[in-house]
Amino acid sequence: MNTPDVHIVVVDDDPPVRRALGRLLTAAGCRVSLCGSAEDFLVRSYDLAPTCLVLDVHLPRLSGLDLRALLGRLDTRIPIVFLTADQEVARSAEMRQTGHPCLIKPVDDEVLLRAISQASGQA
Repeated sequence: MNTPDVHIVVVDDDPPVRRALGRLLTAAGCRVSLCGSAEDFLVRSYDLAPTCLVLDVHLPRLSGLDLRALLGRLDTRIPIVFLTADQEVARSAEMRQTGHPCLIKPVDDEVLLRAISQASGQA
């Protein structure tokens, strides 16, 4: 990717996953912000101005799908790449209806970077 103007926000409640994704995206040349919950993202969203969200489907309280729906109701258009460890969820009709890619954890680095590039129009 190597485009510092690309700002990726990772929203994942698992600290090791969040840190690993942050390191990967930073090494790929992106500006990265990390959030541990959907609520954390919402509090910081105006300051963050992301190019793309890497969003865990299963988050406590407000899920990744709930956050996506809320952003839609607020007419906030941010490209999203969903992540989940649950293969059934990744292949569900609900995920397909979002129109956003959903990758299965653990995700291959190149697959994730390609999905982010495509979602954010960098490809």
